[in-house]
Amino acid sequence: MLIQVCGHILLEKRSTIEWLCANEKCSFSATPEEWRRELAPGMYVWTDNSTATKINILHGMFEECNIPASELVFEFRSDQEEEDEE
Repeated sequence: MLIQVCGHILLEKRSTIEWLCANEKCSFSATPEEWRRELAPGMYVWTDNSTATKINILHGMFEECNIPASELVFEFRSDQEEEDEE
């Protein structure tokens, strides 16, 4: 989920994500490491972490991109709902 959200933001706010990576802010980086996933060439985000950390990464990215946190909505479904859909 983190990679997908970052990918969508990258399409709209590429220069901000590039700045986050270049300045090693909000768990973004321009340096590959085994615990980071590549968003685009030379742009990485730390993914080997807890859910709480991922939420903090998203919050920081949204803040730097001047996107209200209310734009991101999490929907949790029970296992029963998933079984009903199949």
